[in-house]
Amino acid sequence: MIDLTEDLSQLVHSLERTRPDTGRGWVILFTAPNRHAGLSLITREFARLAARKSQRGVWLYDLDFLANSQYRAFAAPGMVRKFGPPGAPLDASLNKDAFWKFDNDTDAKSALTLHRVGRSRLFVSRFNARAAAPGTRIKVRAAHDYWEAVRDVVDLAVIDAPSPERSRAGFALYGEADAVVFVVDGTEKSAEQAHVLAEEVEARGGLPAGLVVNQLARPRRAA
Repeated sequence: MIDLTEDLSQLVHSLERTRPDTGRGWVILFTAPNRHAGLSLITREFARLAARKSQRGVWLYDLDFLANSQYRAFAAPGMVRKFGPPGAPLDASLNKDAFWKFDNDTDAKSALTLHRVGRSRLFVSRFNARAAAPGTRIKVRAAHDYWEAVRDVVDLAVIDAPSPERSRAGFALYGEADAVVFVVDGTEKSAEQAHVLAEEVEARGGLPAGLVVNQLARPRRAA
C-alpha cells in the first residue's frame, strides 16, 4: 500500500491557508492532463488526510461513474483492514437538482450515494449505473445550488475529475469548484499539457490553484 501522507500534507496545509474564512465548506477539484498521472491515488490520499482534521466531514466525489474506482479502492481488503469498510449508502442529493442526471430525464437523484469510510470523517461516492435504463447516458451539469448546499454541510468536497483524455465530465464543474488542482507525471510534456488545461479551466470560470507532481506515476513510452 502506498502512503503519501508526508508528500501531501504540505498541499493540504497550503490550500487551507488560502481558504476564505467564511465558516462554510470548500470545493476542490482534482484533474490531470493525461490518464497516466495517478490522479485517483493523489485525490484519494488528499481527501483522506483532509478528513483527519475535519469536523463536519469530507466528501469525495468520483466522476468516473461506471468504474467507481474510489469506492472500490476503499473496499479493497488492504484498505478495509487499515481504515474499516465503506458504510451503508447515504443520500447524496441534498434534495437539490443534482449535478448528475440521465439523458432521458429519468430521475437520477438516488443513483449517487455516499459511504462513510470506517469510522473516519471521510465519505466516498458510489454511482449505481443499474439505476439507468439500457442505453441511457449519464450527464454532468454545473448545478450551482447543489454545490452551495454542499458547502453548508461539509468542511470540504473533493472531486476526482478524470483527465479530458478519458472523459469531459469535469468540464461542467470547473467553475463550481473553489480551486482546481492538476496532477502531472513529472514529464515536461505533462506540465505543458497542464498549462493548456489550466487555460480551459479559466475559460470555464475556474481557478487553477496548484500542481502536484506525482513521481510515482510511470509515463507511457512512445511506441
